[in-house]
Amino acid sequence: MKLFSFTLFGLIIFCSACNSNKQNVKEDVTNDLHVEKPNLRFEEEIKQFELMDQRARYASNAIVFTGSSSIRLWTTLAEDMNNLPVINRGFGGATNPEVIYYADRYLYKHQPKFVVYYCGENDIAEGSLPQQVLASFKKFVSNLESKLPKTQLVYLSMKPSPARWSLWPKYKEADTMIKSFVDSKTNLHYFDTSITMLDDNGEVRKDIFIADMLHMNTLGYEGWTSRLYPMLSKLYQDN
Repeated sequence: MKLFSFTLFGLIIFCSACNSNKQNVKEDVTNDLHVEKPNLRFEEEIKQFELMDQRARYASNAIVFTGSSSIRLWTTLAEDMNNLPVINRGFGGATNPEVIYYADRYLYKHQPKFVVYYCGENDIAEGSLPQQVLASFKKFVSNLESKLPKTQLVYLSMKPSPARWSLWPKYKEADTMIKSFVDSKTNLHYFDTSITMLDDNGEVRKDIFIADMLHMNTLGYEGWTSRLYPMLSKLYQDN
């Protein structure tokens, strides 16, 4: 009887430990955002934004495009968005925590009417889980709503690319969750970048990328523009 009681007690302790570990894993997935102390590799780029803001005057009710290099390398953005008052604030290979960390210095000061947001691809490439990308995007939205409650946001889904094709399932998993979140809020809007980037067989087009097969060429941006500009123009006029 004593042996049975001891065995049963040990089993209970073991099960409790397993449940605790599962809970810890779940908490790590959603809470480990590294927002407080991100890598400061983009400090010089942010300083350049601050210098630009000191020297230039920008239109009120602007549309700020921000996020990673797919925004930074969009050199024809102002031309492509025609008469819309856009500001390009994309930097390097930014991740969500880095955008969150620096937003006070380069984004909120413009008090934009819209934010167009592209970020998350690098997070997953650097090892973040789709659930972490969702959690950090929600953190960015929460901050935006707190500081600029009238500002709306257009989320650009993570793009497919030949260089990161193996990560495409994770991008889609994260974006499926993000779309559900976006669709639940009236101030958020979802834009699917992949529509102009995949062929009829669901394979990524190689003709829309530069040599590294990661970043888009002019043809790639033309595809985005063909769908994003009409959407953004209507949203801007209606709001």
